[in-house]
This record gives sequence, C-alpha cells and structure tokens, in this order.
Amino acid sequence: MGNVNVRMQKNKDALSGFQIAKLTFDFNTFFDLNKDGYLSYKDFQWAKDKVCFMSGWKIDSEKYRRTEKLFSDIWISLLEIGDMDNDGRITIVEWLQLWERYKKELCYKERGTENFLQKFYTDKNPDFRLLKMTGEKLGDDPINLMKKGPNLVDDLDTILPSWLHEYLVFRFDLLDRTGDGRIDTEEYEYVLSEFGIRERDARQAFLIFTQNSLEPLSFERFVNLFEEYYLSDNPSDLGNFVNGVLEFKFDNIQEEPLIQEEPLIQEEPLIQEEPLIQEEPLIQDEPLNNEHKI
Repeated sequence: MGNVNVRMQKNKDALSGFQIAKLTFDFNTFFDLNKDGYLSYKDFQWAKDKVCFMSGWKIDSEKYRRTEKLFSDIWISLLEIGDMDNDGRITIVEWLQLWERYKKELCYKERGTENFLQKFYTDKNPDFRLLKMTGEKLGDDPINLMKKGPNLVDDLDTILPSWLHEYLVFRFDLLDRTGDGRIDTEEYEYVLSEFGIRERDARQAFLIFTQNSLEPLSFERFVNLFEEYYLSDNPSDLGNFVNGVLEFKFDNIQEEPLIQEEPLIQEEPLIQEEPLIQEEPLIQDEPLNNEHKI
C-alpha cells in the first residue's frame, strides 16, 4: 500500500477533505438510519431495535433493557455537545463542527508536549497517539467521568470521547454475532451488508485492517482502529478501512474552517463633539466715515 504523504493544510485546526469524507460517510451510513438528513432520537431507537432484533433479544429481556438505556444515554450525551442550535436534532454540519472542535482540542493539548514547535512545522495533523499515551481524552471532564461509575472509567483506554466509546461497545457487540469476543470475516460481512456495504468490499477491507486475518479483531483492537478512523489524516492508516470502505473521494472537498471565529470588533473613530450652544460671531465695528469739512 505504501506511504501516503499527507497534504499540508492552510489551517491546522480545520478538518481536512479526507476527514470530512470519512465523517460524512459515518454519519450517513451508521448514524442517520432513517435517512432524513439529521440525527434524532428516532435514529437511536432504530439502532436499538435493529441490534435487539438481529441478536434475538425480546422486549422484556435484561439485554433489551440494557441496550435501550445505553442508546438513551448516548443520545443525551451527543445532544448536549453536538446540538448547537438546541432544536433537538443534529445536522451533518453540526456533526462536522463537533469533530472540528475535537481536532481543535487535540491541537490545544498538543501545545503542551515536547518538541511541539518542531512537529508543528513538519506535520499539520496532531499526534493523537502520543496524546493518548499521556492519558489525554477528548471532550470529557474527569469529575463528571468519575460519576459515571468505576466500570466505565476502567474501560476507557482510549482518547475518544466517552459517548463514542459507549457507541463502539454497541457496534462491537452487533458485529460479534457469536459473542466470543472476536469478530471474524463472516460476521463482519454479514452485519455490514445490513448497512448497505457490499460483501466483497467488506471482505477486502477486513483483510486489510486485520493484515490478512493475522491480527485478531478484539474489542481493544476495534477501538484502536476507530481512533484512526475518526482522528487520523493519513489515508494509509489501517483504521480508515474499518467501516468497509476501500477509498474515500475527497478531491473536491474544500478544506475550510467550519467554526467561524468571531471577528475582532474595531473601535469606531471618536466623533468630534461640537458645542451645543453656538457662540455669536463677533460683530466687527464698521470703520468710521471721515467727516466732511464745511
């Protein structure tokens, strides 16, 4: 596959065309399930019903109730951070703006690492792997994170935000049809075909990111691949194939910041104040006429 040079971006904080293409595909394929152009709670209800139906979990079962709560919690968390206009739904623009904020956060966190300036001038994409090693995490307040319980905190060995980690738990369980903690190619092809991915493409993508099935697809590996999918700007990273797509077309996507910064307010020039009471002009004395001699 070879090494691919990443294009230098004008704006380090902006999403690249490649990242926009990946995130748009993810939004349209795996989140907007009813295809109405935006995310709402209906999409998460649909996802819950889909996974429960495919897994054979009945409405009154414990697994059904747990899955229902999981999707409700994910939606509430996503709505709090992604619904910028508070209309109860998330558009594709708001989705991309959310990920641009995450990228800005990565750039901000990276400024505190060693050799930042050297890296800044050689690679415009933040090194999320290095930040992950230092324990950084996107979009989470550590105090609020601890309130969610010890089990969740123990499982968060990822830089991805917690709502997305919880969503990936669902995605992995959906793919792991036998429940053995490993996803094989038959399971992967079958489930992705339910989302409109061609089985041939899914099979080839699986061979790529598992390196010809030599690397088992455990949950830990699954999360690592999605870290690359959501955060990497390098098309050669294996995680870019985890959604079953072999190539993303992004040549015509303009790399412009989605979040517009407020322009600086320029001070208006001071208005020269004029006196309210106009002074009467001085009356000049007319020159005296010379008197004529008699």
